[in-house]
Amino acid sequence: MVPSRFKTHLIFGILTSHLSQHPEVLYAGAAINILAALSYSLLALNRSTTPAKVLVIPALVLSVAFVFVFERTREFIRGPYLMPGYLYASNVLLQEKPFLDTKGMLANSYWYNLLAVDDPLNQGAYLFAVNCSACHTIGGLNDISKRVKNRSEDGILVYLAHINEMVPFMPPFSGTEQERQVLARFLYQLAQGKIKLGAPSRYTPLNWQGSHE
Repeated sequence: MVPSRFKTHLIFGILTSHLSQHPEVLYAGAAINILAALSYSLLALNRSTTPAKVLVIPALVLSVAFVFVFERTREFIRGPYLMPGYLYASNVLLQEKPFLDTKGMLANSYWYNLLAVDDPLNQGAYLFAVNCSACHTIGGLNDISKRVKNRSEDGILVYLAHINEMVPFMPPFSGTEQERQVLARFLYQLAQGKIKLGAPSRYTPLNWQGSHE
């Protein structure tokens, strides 16, 4: 069953932000898709070999496009959850979010405390990873630096506090007020080109001891 809240941003969900102001694109695409599939099917049933061969490639391409639309719709229907009412898309349990907001995401991350150098850069990178990387990248598809490029640091800070209210299909930020400030500064500096990730010394090496039994 499609949640009622999804119907309010159906066009945005399928067409992305670039085409969301032109809903006619969606309707035209659906009409062309249906027409091509029906035409190919009728020609094949009537054993019209040559026209069917002409339409087979367009029908195949449009079928792939239909799968893309289906996957986009599925992703946006369940947002901001992976499992509605139980697990956010950021892999944070709804029940553990109040704990993380009070006690902190960094202090209670096993892998962060095991591997990362505890400095503002790594703190921001980790908070981005757990809160945002399910949908955003750094320098790739849906680049987070482009999303926040024209915002001030204070603007990003406020945005993080109300992100699930402003964008209903995005999960809320998980972490303390101080961690939200760390992430806001990280994103701001990233958008300004002041942060370069990927240095080989970013993480300290593990010193394994004992037997491997």
